[in-house]
Amino acid sequence: MSFSISKLFRPALGILIASLSLGLFVGAAHTREPVVGKFAWESCQVESAPTARCGGIVLPRDYSRPNGRTVFLAAARVPATGVKRGTLFFNPGGPGSSGVQQVLGGIASDLPASVRRNFDFISWDPRGIGQSRPVIGGCRAVAERPSPLPATGFPTRSQWLSLLSQDRSDNRQVGLQCLRRNLAIAPHMGTNNVVRDLEMMRRAVGDRRLTFWGASYGSRIGYVYALRYPKRLRAILLDGPVDPQRGYREFARTRNQATDRALKVMATPQVRPAFAAEILATRDDLRVNGPVTEEGATLTQWIFEGFVAGKTFAQVQWADIQEVIDGIKEFRAAEGPTEEALETIREAIEEVEEQSPFYPGIANGIAGDRGTSDNFTNRIINYLDYADSNIPSGVATRIFLNNVRNYPFAAYLSGPSMLSVSAGISSLKPDPVPLTRAPRFARIARRVENVLISGSTGDGATPAPWTAQMAASFPRAGLVRFNGWQHVNWTSVESTCVNDPITNFILTGRKPSPLRLPLCPFSPPGPPAVP
Repeated sequence: MSFSISKLFRPALGILIASLSLGLFVGAAHTREPVVGKFAWESCQVESAPTARCGGIVLPRDYSRPNGRTVFLAAARVPATGVKRGTLFFNPGGPGSSGVQQVLGGIASDLPASVRRNFDFISWDPRGIGQSRPVIGGCRAVAERPSPLPATGFPTRSQWLSLLSQDRSDNRQVGLQCLRRNLAIAPHMGTNNVVRDLEMMRRAVGDRRLTFWGASYGSRIGYVYALRYPKRLRAILLDGPVDPQRGYREFARTRNQATDRALKVMATPQVRPAFAAEILATRDDLRVNGPVTEEGATLTQWIFEGFVAGKTFAQVQWADIQEVIDGIKEFRAAEGPTEEALETIREAIEEVEEQSPFYPGIANGIAGDRGTSDNFTNRIINYLDYADSNIPSGVATRIFLNNVRNYPFAAYLSGPSMLSVSAGISSLKPDPVPLTRAPRFARIARRVENVLISGSTGDGATPAPWTAQMAASFPRAGLVRFNGWQHVNWTSVESTCVNDPITNFILTGRKPSPLRLPLCPFSPPGPPAVP
């Protein structure tokens, strides 16, 4: 399977076995008294990554106490196929996604051959995540309650506020319980510490300067690294970038507008206006005529919105949306649905229940204890990273009601949870990342050279305004923009206009000419181009 963003955020089958073998190595690493600041590796071959090496690195848990307690960061490496020129580090985003799973899922084999030939490829599980130790765990899911939102029709203001209140209450209950169980690692999981870890890993592999691909949240790691270590950059790709200028309130507000923004781009004549209209018509049918239910499978307007929102990360997933739309049409038809349509509906419902549509690779809290721990991991990192993450209820209410009024498609999904990110964990002291609106960091950002920014007009995860904010913050950076519905561009769309300048940047460190096309034209879904 060619590399696409759908693969990036969905570990391939067989990862479980690879993870179990990695877990054995993790345990062995602790018994062998590993050297702090040095990688240790052993073979962990899987079919999708036959040359992979698994292992990790031990680093200080608290950098203000370098001789104190440590963390073990699990990592996976695919060696260069030719003469090695350096190491390409990669973070797949989240926050909370496992880089080790992406490597074992075969992501390195789908990079351009020229990159595979010249660079080792390393990704890792950041602090508290995946196979790293200590790891966030032991969080218990709260008892599921009926949603206050109606299955048919549009919610009233009171119903929206009930949803917000319910989520704040659930988040507080989960936060208090999870934090007590994870105090050994939770206070140390912020991106500032992840950036220090990345610098230590760069030193450990012996690279004079850093080559890094930060996807989605990984762009937060990348831009903070650029501000902290501006003279140690070789090539930093910020792909599907976050907003580096403003704090958490703006992050939560704009993040929940992303699906509507993606649909508006799809509706333009250059992209897929008929498909966008069909999506909205299907949502309206479910809203007016009620959900479709058969043999225990119930698909409401909200489940459909969640399913579509989870597919706004990759154009290659448009076919999945079409299958669900066709299945709903069969439900409405006089002759009734086929077994294939029933199965399509059931799978869509299960996917929405198991995976967060706003944080690909992160399980939903309603997926049980595992999902609750995943979501807590995500909350902790976002909470620590911003000084204004403790949002008063009145402010949260205004932001939420404004979004459901002006950006109604899927705004309900994680809006309440994102706006109550601090509930139950506000006893922790934030460790805010630098923002480029601060004069000190603005001066640094204006001088940074070795950065390339890549974003899409219809990005359903990190919306296009964030790409603009990142580009404005780093005026000397290169910029590759794609006119389409895509989150994280490199090799995810079949476009030489997108892929070639990014690949050349990774290989040479040279940014694309400012005279090139300011916006790469829409390219329809299909397998990625491999230069």
